[in-house]
Amino acid sequence: PLLDGESLYILLKELDRLTIPIEVWTSGTRPWTYIQTGFIVSVVMPSAQSKKHTLVKWLSSSSPLITRKFTVSDNEDLAFTSIVVDKYRVPSESILVSPLLSDKAWILSEDGYSRLAPIRILPHEDVEWMQQVVDFCKDNGFRFSMQMHKCIWGNKKGV
Repeated sequence: PLLDGESLYILLKELDRLTIPIEVWTSGTRPWTYIQTGFIVSVVMPSAQSKKHTLVKWLSSSSPLITRKFTVSDNEDLAFTSIVVDKYRVPSESILVSPLLSDKAWILSEDGYSRLAPIRILPHEDVEWMQQVVDFCKDNGFRFSMQMHKCIWGNKKGV
């Protein structure tokens, strides 16, 4: 949404005027100065192997309106989360940690087709990974965030 900053700014000002609460999701790779609304910043993780990085401003801001979301896929991502939180003194209550699950879930449906989302049963390693992430969150005072859409449809873009 920050690619079209001027339009977003106009929209956010109008929603603010109408007292309509809103949260904007962003990767935090683009700067933004108008922080009158809630932002959820999906921090770019090492496992993403992306050339883009979350800007320090999003990590170091003291605004209570910014939530930082860390989607972790391995122990390196967990360590990175701890390092970032310590380095930028990010308040633990502004941290969401979500496990990235594999695409190995078993899909169940009676006839191979379902009008509703198929039932996905997570493999043992995904369940163990979720438990490890939950323990990490409890040990550090972070909030655990389960991405239900990924349990239902897997790691698909646009869902």
